Amino acid sequence: MPRGLIELGAELEVLRELGRGGMGVVYLARELATGREVAIKVIRARYEQDEEALARFAREARVLAGLRHPRIIGVESVKQLSDGSVALIMERVAGRTLTQAIRRDGAFAFDRAEVVLRDVAEALGHAHAQGIVHRDVKPENIFLEDAMGRALLADFGIARSIDGDSSLTMTGVAIGTPTYMSPEQIDSAQVDGRSDLYSLGVVAWEMLSATRPWDGESIYSVIYRQKHEDLPALDQLRPDIPAPLLGAIEGLLEKDREERWPDAGSFIAALGSSAPARRRRPAAARPPSETQRLVRPRPIPTEPEPVALPADEQQVDVLDLLAPGGWTRRRRRGASIASLVIAVLGGAALLFGRTARETPSVSLSSSATSAGPVARPSQPSATRPPRLASTETLRASAGVVVTAATRGAGTDIAQVIPIPAPVPVSASPAASRATPPAISATPPPAARPTPSLAQPGDGISAPVPPVSPPMTERMSVIPGGVHSCALSKDGRAWCWGGNASGQLGVGTAARSVTPVPLVGDMRFASLSPGLFHTCGVSRESVAFCWGDNEHGQVGDGTNQSRLAPVRVTGAIDFRALASGASHTCGITAAGLALCWGANAHGQLGDGGATDRSSPIAVATSARFTVLVAGWNHSCALDASGHAWCWGANSGGQLGDGSTTDQRKPAAVAGDVTFVAISAGNEHSCGITSSGVAYCWGRNQFGQLGDGGTADRSTPIRVRTRERLRAVAAGGVHSCAVTDAGAALCWGRNTYGQLGDGGTTDRSSPAEVTGGHTFASIRMFGSHSCGTTVSGESFCWGYNPDGQLGDGTRTHRTRPTYVEQPAR
Repeated sequence: MPRGLIELGAELEVLRELGRGGMGVVYLARELATGREVAIKVIRARYEQDEEALARFAREARVLAGLRHPRIIGVESVKQLSDGSVALIMERVAGRTLTQAIRRDGAFAFDRAEVVLRDVAEALGHAHAQGIVHRDVKPENIFLEDAMGRALLADFGIARSIDGDSSLTMTGVAIGTPTYMSPEQIDSAQVDGRSDLYSLGVVAWEMLSATRPWDGESIYSVIYRQKHEDLPALDQLRPDIPAPLLGAIEGLLEKDREERWPDAGSFIAALGSSAPARRRRPAAARPPSETQRLVRPRPIPTEPEPVALPADEQQVDVLDLLAPGGWTRRRRRGASIASLVIAVLGGAALLFGRTARETPSVSLSSSATSAGPVARPSQPSATRPPRLASTETLRASAGVVVTAATRGAGTDIAQVIPIPAPVPVSASPAASRATPPAISATPPPAARPTPSLAQPGDGISAPVPPVSPPMTERMSVIPGGVHSCALSKDGRAWCWGGNASGQLGVGTAARSVTPVPLVGDMRFASLSPGLFHTCGVSRESVAFCWGDNEHGQVGDGTNQSRLAPVRVTGAIDFRALASGASHTCGITAAGLALCWGANAHGQLGDGGATDRSSPIAVATSARFTVLVAGWNHSCALDASGHAWCWGANSGGQLGDGSTTDQRKPAAVAGDVTFVAISAGNEHSCGITSSGVAYCWGRNQFGQLGDGGTADRSTPIRVRTRERLRAVAAGGVHSCAVTDAGAALCWGRNTYGQLGDGGTTDRSSPAEVTGGHTFASIRMFGSHSCGTTVSGESFCWGYNPDGQLGDGTRTHRTRPTYVEQPAR
């Protein structure tokens, strides 16, 4: 029991603990004078010396003291304690949380759900009238009283003044529970009562579906989908839902707050309206398979019942998410908290938890010739190369200028031609083997029909614009998270799409739906867009990065975001760079691998978990010919074609037969050698010299292409008879290019990112429509881009930020031309 509670012994008898959350603990107590039971909320012991936490707790007391409403669990009194903290004496509510009720009873009846929504809306309306935004409306903070059946709103611990009172929270900080946060709250924008109404809409959806939205997904996926992707319409899940209830909830769930109900009173009025049901989007139903996945209940761990008081239970705000090993690191007391990162995940990732991992045996590999598979004994882990001896070794091995043969060959793309390491490797027996031959990047033009215009009208997309004149020179397009970039043969670079973090490198944070040139007249040899940052290697082998830099992924020794390219620290000559969600890796001409940025999962490969704002050597003496970055993991190929991966591994994306994160390079299991490799969100893919593709990792949407949806922690062959020459992994989909130049894609297809003209997920490769002959295809998140053999560029899929470069913000299920960049 906290020391401060002893001071209340003359007034209250503490009976037992009721619950605890991220910052507070709630105890059941009895007033000695009256015998009445009350609740006491105090700060957790570990925060007693944390000035910021104490200030937040005190703010909650002040907020609640000013709110008096029958639908709000208020504060009856506030006791100042000698340790500088306070104790909140609160009403004792006999009942359970809405979360517990959903677990026990399943989906709510419509009339019962409407009563809960009315009660909570009334509570919010009162708070908003007092100038207070709750900012953490969720089932855990809604209590259903046993005696009167009331729904009560609790926990105003992270509430904020509507007028922007900075005494309540820090400016530019996104705080809340990601599953229920509004898009503007995720963006750390100024919020008003409409943000709480959006959260109430998500709560309503959960009550009526008995499924927590996006349950089991990674934090990146939840944040991304919360901002960009609609939940399935409730009348698809429960066709008998009354029209007024459906329309009222739809009005809460608008992503654009200007389209939401303007206040709680408008929502309450809509509940009793006889007007036609309001809808967030066209009535076209989503694929049944997706709907079935989304409504499939997922077992939720049980907890002691009842928890009848606001206990901060399971409050997941930014302070809670900053735990070691979490999605970003915890800031020390007194430090500012950076805003939430919105992840790009192609309409999903990791829905419904972890399925049982299958570990198929892969015993054959393709040889360096096309004669067929040959057996290769796997190397024992004990023989894996040790870490570089010293930084002097690194400096001595660096400093080789990029050759013309390597220019334009990005490392996070499908079109990767292996380059032999010029330094012999003696640490590994396999390193002495000859490098697999490079695969031709361009098939004969006659191998495929002349590119034709994609057909207009595909269900969710507007008609494809008229054909633009072909590019006068070849330009390779490389997609990032919500943006894309292009590189011409002469080294000029353009970017377009989302730009909130400056990832376009144009000197501003303004979005562009068409290509715009980077600041300055720099010429690049390669580009690598990541989630919210972009990097490139100049023709002088110098590394530059720009955009989001919260974790040091720009590599300039700071954590300051950059609107224009800045040089990566260190006198290192890079051959190519690869950008992940919040980290970057580079490879030198000598085959040395270095990484910087976020490192919570070991994605930098240096053996630790500390973020780095400047390059640090990967802990291996192996020399690599290819290096790629996934969202939170990295992979590479050595000179013999053996694959190595490190970093996050919850989906088996490292391919080492486990689901344990690795902080140093781990060998991909099996006897397969590769000539190219690609890394996505939680899966990876590689291609052999004989044109066979393998994938491994998360597979809930069929992104491994093996015809199923079971996760794989070792490589599994992609199901196609086509000989492939390139493969690429995106957020939750994958694509490949055949020897004949056809593009094949598989996996998640919510936004048309497979390019097959529809929105149905595919667990086996489906051909991209249009008849184009592709030389390369690339992706990072939920849109795909390809360059044809004639130099034309096409993109398709997710497009709310204009990342397809066609001048619109309309999703495309078929390839659409990237507009000609201004010269």
